[in-house]
Amino acid sequence: MLLHLGVNAQGTGFKMEECAYNEASFGIPDEQGYQPRNVPVLLLDGQPVGTRCDTTLNVEALVQHQTAAFPNVKTQTSTDPGRFVCNYLYCYSLNKLQTLSSPKVQCLFLHIPSFEVIPKEVQIEYILVLMRQLVQDCTLSP
Repeated sequence: MLLHLGVNAQGTGFKMEECAYNEASFGIPDEQGYQPRNVPVLLLDGQPVGTRCDTTLNVEALVQHQTAAFPNVKTQTSTDPGRFVCNYLYCYSLNKLQTLSSPKVQCLFLHIPSFEVIPKEVQIEYILVLMRQLVQDCTLSP
């Protein structure tokens, strides 16, 4: 199981990303000065820039689980991880994990809010509960 975390500075809760897109269009340069515009993350035969890559996890069920465990914390699904570093990493991971034959490795990207919105201690507990559920789900899946 692979769990990526990224900060959504404008976020008011947690967003579980259902997918990523094979497109990098950075509004600002990354830490190394890289600033692609409308280029593919991966060169995939016959697939245009922007092709969607989905996680194999049941994101809606995970959102329901976390909402039940943390009723005072906003948790939602998302189909828009942006086109910056978070999307780049998620797209790359989803594509590479699809090529693994056994064991089947699954991947999720979770956008978290700043600690000013949800305190660090709550976020740590939230992520621990999510990780336990992910391990359980991955152990039960074929």
